[in-house]
Amino acid sequence: MTLLQHLESEGHGLAVCKIRLETPLIGEVRRTTVVFELSIGTEPLGSLTIPAAEIGVPLNQSEAQKRQRSDDGYRISESLVDFARHVLPPSEPLYIVFDSPSGYLPGVPWEKLVTAQIERPVLRLGAVPVQPVRSNRALHIACCCCPPGDSESRWQVVRQFIHSFPRDLPRQTQLHVFVDVEIYPRVLAETAAFGNVRVYDPADAARYASEEFASANSSEASELENPWLQWIKDSLKQLSVDGVHFLTMGELGRTRPAIIFTRPPLGGDDYAWSPMVGSRHLAGFLEQVGAWAVCFGSSPGNLSLFGLRMFFDEIAHMVTGPAALHDMAGDPNGEALRQLYRYMFAPEQASLPYSPALALATHPDWIAKVNSQPSKRLEQLIDEYSLSSRVPELKGEFDAPAWVTAQQRSIEKTIGKLGALPETGVALNREQGVLDALKFTSDLVAKYAKLGGSTGGTGGGGLL
Repeated sequence: MTLLQHLESEGHGLAVCKIRLETPLIGEVRRTTVVFELSIGTEPLGSLTIPAAEIGVPLNQSEAQKRQRSDDGYRISESLVDFARHVLPPSEPLYIVFDSPSGYLPGVPWEKLVTAQIERPVLRLGAVPVQPVRSNRALHIACCCCPPGDSESRWQVVRQFIHSFPRDLPRQTQLHVFVDVEIYPRVLAETAAFGNVRVYDPADAARYASEEFASANSSEASELENPWLQWIKDSLKQLSVDGVHFLTMGELGRTRPAIIFTRPPLGGDDYAWSPMVGSRHLAGFLEQVGAWAVCFGSSPGNLSLFGLRMFFDEIAHMVTGPAALHDMAGDPNGEALRQLYRYMFAPEQASLPYSPALALATHPDWIAKVNSQPSKRLEQLIDEYSLSSRVPELKGEFDAPAWVTAQQRSIEKTIGKLGALPETGVALNREQGVLDALKFTSDLVAKYAKLGGSTGGTGGGGLL
């Protein structure tokens, strides 16, 4: 069950724009068009069809490759803007959903094109109906900083991110920063005054560059071949990470988009060096560290903003919380990033981000109370079949280890597919089999989590 189907079944009156490609036969020629269908809940408001060429949508890989480095060249039709203004209620946020076939539509900067024109937040609809179970007190956010450029430009990107990070998040917040060896001393000195920023020494990543490590951990290396991901995962295994921010480049790829880590943590030649990481690989990493949110920062020098946006859209369907893309060039003072982080990590006290520098995929009920579910059925399923009521650390004062939270994230995704009541006996039996398996898994994980004892707090003092 998709999130949109779940929302419609719950009677959610959401303003939605479904976008898809069509190739109708016009005379003797097929011309690709983009179809926009607007609705409020299940009530259609009308549709509009615009030639893809009029907007600038790339229709093949060659055209997409030409659009990689810049968002210039896209145009929004005045007829579409007028149509949206006419049929949408005032001030209602507009959620975008890509219908099949969508091609390269997710890579188009719709947020930049439309936000200011229709004067409202424009967001992408997240994928999972379930809200992730998370701590009521502590926040752990990892930042993987591997932007393109020389050491000076990389340092400036990381420095801009650190100083844009909001200082007023209401819960105890720890920022875990991972940088390469060349800029590590400067980042360490810059953050010395911040009690809740920890910068990790790249020397600890040396083991992932050795042939001995790769051969001794062949099964693990096959899952996390990138030394940045291995380093972060092992460094944070005693706690659960809420979100990960990647300052990396995008890559469109021949078949699927990816992110690129431009250098190993220690520089030089890395035996296990794997610079490109695809969405399924990264989604597995996020689950392993317990993350329910992810953000990608596009810095100057990114060779494929288009590829990064395509990648972000893929990942948005693989996490239980919000996913976002932040264009640093369009947000020089960092206000959009602060809006985004308040919304992602302190939703009860935040408003929807409203900036063309952001692309955000989210559940419309994200601003509800932490650890509440959008329906009674999902609330019951989470309480009865996940680790939510079995491992108090997941919502309490102390940190659960990453392996425990990883299991919770996997269970949440499975429960998210059970949002609707079964309508046939076969479906009911199938669902019961899934629930029995979830209960067995949850009981087993809870048993071993208790045997391991409480992990305790991580310290960290006050707010950023």
